[in-house]
Amino acid sequence: YCLIHFYKRAPVMSVAGRESGFWLDRAMLWAILLFSLFLNISGTENINIEETTTTINGESKETTEQLESVHDSCCPSSGIPPAPRLIMLGQTGVGKSTLGKRLFGGKPGMCASPNSQLNMTHPVFGIGHSLESHTNDTAWIAGRWLGIETNPCVTILDTPGIGDTKGRDCEHVKQIAQFVRKIGDIHGFILLLKGSSNRFSEHLQEQLILLEETFGPSFWNNMIMEITWWKHRPSDIEDRLEDQKMDEKRKASEWNHQLAKEFSLAKEIQLVFVDPMFKEEKAKGNESEIFRRETSKLFDTVTKNTPYKCEANTCKQPGFTDGIPILVTEGPISERVGGKIALRWKIWFGSCGEQLGIRSYTIQFTDMLGSNITVFAMKDDQGKDSAIPKEETKRDGFPADAFVEDKCSKELLGKTGQCDNRLSKYKKVNLIFNILNEASFGSYWVRNTHGSSQQVEVKKVVDGVWGEWSDFGQCSRTCLSRVDNFWGAKVRTRQCTPQQNGGNDCQGDGKESIQCAHGPGDNGDVPRMCEGNFGKWSSWSPCTSSCGGGVKRRRRDCREVNCKEDDEEGTGDEDAQICNSDDCPVRSEYSPWSQWKCTQLCHKPYRKHLTREKRTRKCIPKLPKHEFRNCENMTDLTEESQSPCTSITQCPRLHKITTQVCTAQHSGTDDNVLLSFKNGVGDKCLTDWLDTSSNDWATGMTQTWTGDEKFLACSGDKFRPEEGLQVRFIMDTWGINFHSDELQLCKITAYYGTSTDIGASKWVWSARSNTVSHVWNKVYKIWEPGHTRLFESYSIWLEMKKEY
Repeated sequence: YCLIHFYKRAPVMSVAGRESGFWLDRAMLWAILLFSLFLNISGTENINIEETTTTINGESKETTEQLESVHDSCCPSSGIPPAPRLIMLGQTGVGKSTLGKRLFGGKPGMCASPNSQLNMTHPVFGIGHSLESHTNDTAWIAGRWLGIETNPCVTILDTPGIGDTKGRDCEHVKQIAQFVRKIGDIHGFILLLKGSSNRFSEHLQEQLILLEETFGPSFWNNMIMEITWWKHRPSDIEDRLEDQKMDEKRKASEWNHQLAKEFSLAKEIQLVFVDPMFKEEKAKGNESEIFRRETSKLFDTVTKNTPYKCEANTCKQPGFTDGIPILVTEGPISERVGGKIALRWKIWFGSCGEQLGIRSYTIQFTDMLGSNITVFAMKDDQGKDSAIPKEETKRDGFPADAFVEDKCSKELLGKTGQCDNRLSKYKKVNLIFNILNEASFGSYWVRNTHGSSQQVEVKKVVDGVWGEWSDFGQCSRTCLSRVDNFWGAKVRTRQCTPQQNGGNDCQGDGKESIQCAHGPGDNGDVPRMCEGNFGKWSSWSPCTSSCGGGVKRRRRDCREVNCKEDDEEGTGDEDAQICNSDDCPVRSEYSPWSQWKCTQLCHKPYRKHLTREKRTRKCIPKLPKHEFRNCENMTDLTEESQSPCTSITQCPRLHKITTQVCTAQHSGTDDNVLLSFKNGVGDKCLTDWLDTSSNDWATGMTQTWTGDEKFLACSGDKFRPEEGLQVRFIMDTWGINFHSDELQLCKITAYYGTSTDIGASKWVWSARSNTVSHVWNKVYKIWEPGHTRLFESYSIWLEMKKEY
């Protein structure tokens, strides 16, 4: 690389009065260069010598460009430096240039901004190589991050120190803004602060205010604070902790507290601690690891953040910081009469020392006829004293239903209308129209002692308007035929006065065509139908009914709406006659269904789900009798539901039993007696022994038994008569007799519920005779053979009948 530049600068050896000045000619240099490449001792990438076309006389430079291609990879052909782009900010002596060099790995950059005084071959940061030396142009250097060839490119701008001895801080802010407008997105504003500092100097505060007012509040989103003079050797870390109780976390907290206090920032700014004086070969402890961590943090932050874009009007318009009013509202503005709009301007008054007088201004207006007048004047001396009231004057021509809103970008806390001269660098001027009227339309601009803003035109929105319709022309057809149904047409037209300034176009068509069929002078609303002739009659249609009087019809065609009548053939296009006039059989009908009714009065325990509701209807006969639809065939008279009854209650329990012993001799017994019941679904129950304190079960005796304690399960919730009821009695001697008497009962009655209970029932079993001894027992075989066990006897099951 060095040989190439040496080659480019070495003059040809002096020969016969020609140029001289160096002992080695270019041919010899070229030979050394080729020899170096052959031995592979050059620091550049491999080059295909066979493709080289460089000539001694310099007519071709391909070899030189190939050798420099590595260094040109970060150099744009468009003139816009590569991203990410960083701007160094800080006071003089804080180490901006040193940090810039260190971020390039201590190596020269690959390229710099054209037309600058930087060394374009080996651009480096140093004294006199920043904006301070180039007040009319911005300068940047681009190179590889940390000087490593595999790392991404980065562009760094080193700005003059804040607190310039010549008082040029404001001018420097202008130049930074010019740089931002020129190259586009900025990925990081790097604010350098000495590690020993713990508060913002007055110059630095003023500079940050200028930057915020110039670039807008979004400027802070890309701010990064770099703490310099903060070494990471173990001894330095130990000294900071012992002497100041200070580490990186506490330092970040203190500076963010200062930012919140001085600039009312709600977000925290990222701090990094990159040591610009770090040298790898002299690193101690974790110094190398910390350097890599902090530089990675810096690079990650600037590449992950959304880049700052010069979109605010205060940034985009170069004359703003010179005090020339700028237009914020994008025009022209189109609005209707009665609409509401606001026109907005800004006036910078804090550029390079307080600019008294430029806070005052006038609003100029050019109406639709071209007349230019001053409609508003503001006298504002708050640059001298924020408490001085502003004087505003509305002059002739000032728009009705409008007002001017004039305020600084930042006002004193709690004092509406009083400017904070320390924080504010510009004012906002808003001309607000509550209602636009006809005289409001025209062009507006703001003028002060430094110049005039761009004009913004307020245009009147006018919708397109239709003119009157012309008369309709003649109809293209004189009558309408049903054969082809082709209508004629007639047309009328109207003209549209075009919309203006974005108004609505005329809605609808300028040409209207309607169908018609009439001659000149006829009423166009009703078509005139063409007249035709009837065709032949068709055959008679079948009768519409087989009985009761139907109708048969015949038709003839009239292909037009109207046809000429022929009295001999009939009138009209349809003829009808009565047919099949005999009475017709009448279909029988069903009566409406009755209401649903449960088929049971009550339900047996745990069997409610087996209950069903039923409804019925009747067949209503009709005459004459229908062959199929008659009451003999219409038997669908009952319908049963598939769901249980809804309002049914449980059937009543066993309430009372009466027993009657036969009157025949020896029909009674001294044994103990109980009854057993069985219903038709197999459920069974037993009563307790039925006895009293006196004589029981004597011949001819009738007794009544009640009480749940005697009936036991027979009066419980699990047993009810269902599909019939049977009874039998059981005797036991209880050890008194070793025989069983031949008890003969003539009647047993079981009462379920009382007469007032829903679903009450009475069940009776009675013998055929109750007067002849043993006849009943022997004839009806009450005692079952084999059922007589020790001390017990069983009767056969006796079928009971339900009386209600």
